[in-house]
Amino acid sequence: MNETEISVYRMNPAEDRIVFGEELEEGMLVLAEEPGARRPHGRSEDEQLRAQRFRRVTRLRREPGTPEKIIFVGEWVDGYQEVHRYAVSYGWIVKKEPRDDEHHGG
Repeated sequence: MNETEISVYRMNPAEDRIVFGEELEEGMLVLAEEPGARRPHGRSEDEQLRAQRFRRVTRLRREPGTPEKIIFVGEWVDGYQEVHRYAVSYGWIVKKEPRDDEHHGG
């Protein structure tokens, strides 16, 4: 059986920025900044690939406590959804919106 090598996504300064959990907003496309936090919950190739892909933040909420947490439903382009629950201190790679780059030609 051949196993596929799954590439680990690295932040691209031209397209991405890093924010902390308390800065997340509805609709952002995000990926956990820490590669270790992107380990898939399963072992299938689809699960491994999904762990390295951006998902849209939906139904974002904050839960006070020690430590304070954020909870959101992450939605991938294929419609798959998964609940994410992290401390606000976690970093996230966020895809820049076109308006974030005023010099973007068109």
